[in-house]
Amino acid sequence: MLRAGPGEVVIPTRGTCMRPFIWPGGTLLVRRCGPDDLAVGDIAVWFDGARMLSHRVVARTPAGVVTRGDWLAQLDESFAPEQLVGVAVAFAFARGLGFRLDTRAARAWSRVAAPSARAAALARTVVARAVQSVRARG
Repeated sequence: MLRAGPGEVVIPTRGTCMRPFIWPGGTLLVRRCGPDDLAVGDIAVWFDGARMLSHRVVARTPAGVVTRGDWLAQLDESFAPEQLVGVAVAFAFARGLGFRLDTRAARAWSRVAAPSARAAALARTVVARAVQSVRARG
C-alpha cells in the first residue's frame, strides 16, 4: 500500500501502455514537481482534462518534455505545464507489493525494457494485421 507524504498524491492506474513498469489495477505514488524537474527516463503524470496519464519522458526540448507510453510506438501530444501533476516515484500492485521508480537501477532498467516492450507491441500489431488480412481474403 502506497502512502502519500507532503507534496505527494496516490492515484489509481489503468491501461496497459506502461507495462512492464505500471500495471492496471495498481496505484502510483506521484511527487509534485514542475516540468523543469522532469528528466529523461522519469514517468510524468498529467491531467489532460478528462483523465490522468502517466508516460515516460523520452526527450526534453526547448518547448518542453516529450513523452510516450512504454508499449506505444507514437509520441504523445505535448501537455501544458499547468496540466502536470508530478513525477511517478513508486508503483504498487493491487495486492500491495510494489517498487520504487525513481532509483538509478529503475531508470537503467527502463532504458532496456521500454524499447523491448515497444518492439514487442509493434510485432504484435504486424502479426495481427497479417492475420486480419488473411482472414479477409477468405
